Amino acid sequence: MTRKEMEQCISLRHEIKSIEASMKSPKSSYVVVFYKDYRTGKGIPKARQEVDNGEEETKKLEAYHTRQIKKLRRRLDAAEKFIAEVDDSEMRTILRMYYINGDTQKEIGDELHYTAARISQKLNEFWFGQMTTLRKTRQK
Repeated sequence: MTRKEMEQCISLRHEIKSIEASMKSPKSSYVVVFYKDYRTGKGIPKARQEVDNGEEETKKLEAYHTRQIKKLRRRLDAAEKFIAEVDDSEMRTILRMYYINGDTQKEIGDELHYTAARISQKLNEFWFGQMTTLRKTRQK
């Protein structure tokens, strides 16, 4: 798994929060309702314009929200499998806290008694090592 794929877990989590915020105050819109008027005996097609109180927007957002949550779950499952294969237990902890739990580097540093800069450095060193290993396996 690449760094970019792992970082998508973070961005998906933020996107889901944004969708949830949008669902709390959906935008109202104009909706055209089509119907047939049978007052003359024949069904004459007619249309009238109504104001939607946000139900349509909410339905769309709920469907999108569900899709994004499923996508996030798949990514988190793949990330968990990747993290489980890392040899260093401290690095596994950092990766899990950062990419799976969504903790900030400062929160991780406070928990593990490092500075946020040291956590960032450890992550960069890990991903640099991953790139180097990937290049070596491709050359073989």
